[in-house]
Amino acid sequence: MAVNALPVNYTNVDTVLAKVTWINSLTNISSSEIALHLGDAEALINSRLASRYAVPFSAPYPHQIQALAANIGIYFLLSRVSWASQRIGDEEFLEPFKESLKMLDDIAEGKITLVDSGGTLVTESAAVAGVQSSHDGYLPTFHEGEWVDMIRDEDKLDDILDDRDL
Repeated sequence: MAVNALPVNYTNVDTVLAKVTWINSLTNISSSEIALHLGDAEALINSRLASRYAVPFSAPYPHQIQALAANIGIYFLLSRVSWASQRIGDEEFLEPFKESLKMLDDIAEGKITLVDSGGTLVTESAAVAGVQSSHDGYLPTFHEGEWVDMIRDEDKLDDILDDRDL
């Protein structure tokens, strides 16, 4: 089967085969098929973290990213192989996948700091801009429901009047 895989940098086929030793004994999955799913995992990681970091990461890669790429790639691989799809619900594969997605979210939100394999802090991208409002912390003024259901945030109104010296 010809496979057009995305680039794979954060992990490799040998890592997958070491983590899931039985995979080659049950079928003849090619290295290129494994690499295809690892590339998909890497693309997911990059898209989830692009709002905070310059991606793709450069070597030396953060260990957390390497582990996430392997776990997500294994899940992608096993969930798409018919003989293994019935095992994918097993905690052995599903839990690491869920934990990996949670960790990706935590990294993207800045709750987890990335360190490369040399122990150096991975700096956040200066090119990434966030949206900030002068109304953070207040209830929204408008919503998509009926106008009679709108809520007035008295604190917001008081603060606006105070700012205007009214």
